[in-house]
Amino acid sequence: MHKVDRPGFFGIAASLIAGLCASGSSYVLLAVTGPWAQSRLVPLLGSALVGLSIAGGLAWGQRRGRHRSRPLPADDAASARAQIDVSEARFRDIFEQAAVGIALCDADGVVEQANARFLDLVGRNTHETVGRRLETLLGTPETTAPHPFEHATASWRCRRADETDVWLQVSRTPCGEGTGQALPFIATVQDITHLHGAAAALAEEEHKLRAVLGTLGEGVIMRDADGRVVLHNTAAARIFGLDDADTAAFHIGSGQLRFVREDGEPHAIDEFPSMQTLRDGEAHSGVVGVARRDGSTRWLWVHSKAIMAPEGTPSAVVSSIADITRMREAETRLRLADRAIDHSADAIMITTAEGLILRVNPAFTRITGYSADEVIGHTPALLRSGQHEPAFYATLWESIRRTGSWQGDIWNRHKDGSLFAERLSISAVRDASGRLSHYVAVFSDVTEARAKEQRALHMAHHDPLTGLPNRNLMADRLERALSRATRDQRQVVLMFLDLDRFKEVNDSHGHAVGDALLKGVARRLEDCVRDSDSVARQAGDEFLILLPDLEDGGRAGQVAAKILSALSAPVAVEGRHIAISASIGIALFPTDARDADTLLAHADTALYHAKGAGRNTFRYFTESMNAEAERRQRVEQQLRAALAHDRLQLAFQPLRHLADGRIVAMEILCRWRDSLFGDIDPAHFVAETGDVALLEAIDRWTLARACREAARWHAAGAGVPVAVNVSARHFRRDSLVDIVGDALADAGLPAAQLEIEMPERILHDPDPQIATTLNRLKRLGVRLVVDEFGTGCDSLTRLKAYGIDRLKMDRSLTAGLEDSPDQQAIMNAMIALGHHLDIEVLAEGVDTAGQHDRIMAAGCRLGQGRLLDAPMNPAAALDRLKSAAAP
Repeated sequence: MHKVDRPGFFGIAASLIAGLCASGSSYVLLAVTGPWAQSRLVPLLGSALVGLSIAGGLAWGQRRGRHRSRPLPADDAASARAQIDVSEARFRDIFEQAAVGIALCDADGVVEQANARFLDLVGRNTHETVGRRLETLLGTPETTAPHPFEHATASWRCRRADETDVWLQVSRTPCGEGTGQALPFIATVQDITHLHGAAAALAEEEHKLRAVLGTLGEGVIMRDADGRVVLHNTAAARIFGLDDADTAAFHIGSGQLRFVREDGEPHAIDEFPSMQTLRDGEAHSGVVGVARRDGSTRWLWVHSKAIMAPEGTPSAVVSSIADITRMREAETRLRLADRAIDHSADAIMITTAEGLILRVNPAFTRITGYSADEVIGHTPALLRSGQHEPAFYATLWESIRRTGSWQGDIWNRHKDGSLFAERLSISAVRDASGRLSHYVAVFSDVTEARAKEQRALHMAHHDPLTGLPNRNLMADRLERALSRATRDQRQVVLMFLDLDRFKEVNDSHGHAVGDALLKGVARRLEDCVRDSDSVARQAGDEFLILLPDLEDGGRAGQVAAKILSALSAPVAVEGRHIAISASIGIALFPTDARDADTLLAHADTALYHAKGAGRNTFRYFTESMNAEAERRQRVEQQLRAALAHDRLQLAFQPLRHLADGRIVAMEILCRWRDSLFGDIDPAHFVAETGDVALLEAIDRWTLARACREAARWHAAGAGVPVAVNVSARHFRRDSLVDIVGDALADAGLPAAQLEIEMPERILHDPDPQIATTLNRLKRLGVRLVVDEFGTGCDSLTRLKAYGIDRLKMDRSLTAGLEDSPDQQAIMNAMIALGHHLDIEVLAEGVDTAGQHDRIMAAGCRLGQGRLLDAPMNPAAALDRLKSAAAP
């Protein structure tokens, strides 16, 4: 082939190799003898390059041998030359526009010609490319470069002129047969950068996958279809107790490890989850025990899943392996704990940190009566007995918060409503992070044990016949009472009571009757004293009565008189009525003694004097107290007579509007004038005696008279409401509302014309009967007035709750107005409070013009006092009302 034709020829050949032109293309070769010959390049199957067919019958002498030619006529040669020019232009276009890079190189690898794609791939122009060795243009081979005489492919990392890298796949095709010498060759080049990136990304993903597998706590093993390990992580090696090399070479049937079933028998190889998965392609899971080389046995949860081949059969299996040994041990402990809970004789209750019940055992149901279904999801509050104050539970939970537990005895309520005592232990449970997760309560029913303890304790401290405290318990209570009285500067009264002529009862009727009589006396004594007082049997027919926390020791005489009165009625015993009386000696602390023994001795001395005075009486240890007690008794007797004969008197004091002097109501003041004892406030006197029945009688008389007088005012056309003070104790009795209702009905007075005044201390009395009484009075329609307002500190919240209509500020506030700015500030605040609550405010004790002006300036509209009007008798009151009503 002529030298000048070689590039064109190689270009056509390269285009054929790259598949860019037709399978057969014409070309003209200069024959060896000189004339041109027309030839045709044809791809031959199995040849290294191409086959050459010569027009006119010229053909390959051998498969890759030299060719022979024959001359062409002159006309044919000119025609052939024209065809050559056309063909060369066409194939040169194909060569340049090829999608792959093509370089024609001589035997030394020097580039003789390169197409545009080649230049673009290596990043150089024709001048920088032609004449340089191909290797210097391509850079560094990523795979082993082919031998110059071989037809082969290699990957190259090419650093281009712009310093960027591309990855190229270079195919070298020698031109001619191997002769032992280097041959020219054609290099075709393709850009495989994207493939190289994908391979790098794949390698990176594989690296990440192995890193992830290495961090997993669970073991992962991949086996091929024959069960050989092809992939594993370090966790799998650790779980099996093998190193990485042993794990990689591990085969289930190799005998390196011994596998057992949950029942301890050897585990069949074909029953392994992984082998089952390889067999049927389905996922399988199960528990497998492995006896490791170190002698330990670990329990594993194995889950296997198949990797399917294209034909749909398992080609590999991936197994995840979790070491569940500790979990199984924990489950075993939980099962044991579960059985222990269910079979415990003590009740066990488990709650959430929020206090919701999660579980109870059968003993809980036996003790409380509640089934598990009835309590789960509820709080233990459904068991509360109501026997403990909120402070008890606050202390309980404070102990749990500080120490994590609490132990003690507590009363709870059975499902049937009965109470039971339980010995309770509560423990807080925290999780691994230290956060509170649960509470566990364990308790037993100690009701019977407590009852036995109480009986034993009661027997040790109480008289077996009467059930009263014995002398030992009374001595303890007396010591405590004296300590409190010393601290609070109060008085204590000790009474020593002895039944008169009790020996005669025993001698006449027998000891059985005497015992029954003692029991009856004990009950009557208890009925005569407060709950805070104590009655004890000292010995035989002797009793002690302890009255602690008294402001006035003189009240002891009223209690003693009440006791003597209660014992004066015969006692019914076995169908007989036994008359009995008693003598009482009274000693006061600290007036008569400053210690318990001395106080008891002085009470005994006073009892001796009572016996000497003729029995059926009482005596104080101090003579002056005896005189005062006698005077009180005489006053009470005379007061009862005055009440029975309607000799009590009423006085009326107007309540006026401060601005214009209008009378808004009349307050009733009950008075008793005795020729011997002088003027006495009956209600005040009786309140000191504590005789509730006498107080009730006085209130009944006062209400009835007050309603009748108010009805007379209305009949005369001068009606205003009438205000009546009712004793504080009367609000604790059901009878008050009935008494008020009867008084209104008998007088024909509308309920709105009656005002019931009460002391402020009523509002903060916890007795529920008081709230009931006040609510019933409001429903009746009467007005409620708080007297002495300002002397208490915790009644404000109840003013609206009880429907109070008027506040009467205590006269102690009014008295200091002219001298004390503080008193003025207090009164201003109270008046503002009343206005804010929409309650009338009245000032008591308005006795001077200065007080009147200051009260009005503070916004108070109502007042009562000597400056406005002094108390007056009923006739004067009616005249005053008539004149006020006159036009």
